[in-house]
Amino acid sequence: MSKGDKAKRRNGLTYAEAGVDIDAGNLMVEKIKPLVRATRR
Repeated sequence: MSKGDKAKRRNGLTYAEAGVDIDAGNLMVEKIKPLVRATRR
């Protein structure tokens, strides 16, 4: 691990390193939009 890598890791994990898939989350939001819209008063 280079010095630059250590500096980046000082603040913790990236989303990807923590197991978060942003693209999958965005896809899920798009898929549930019609269901959420149906609950609008």
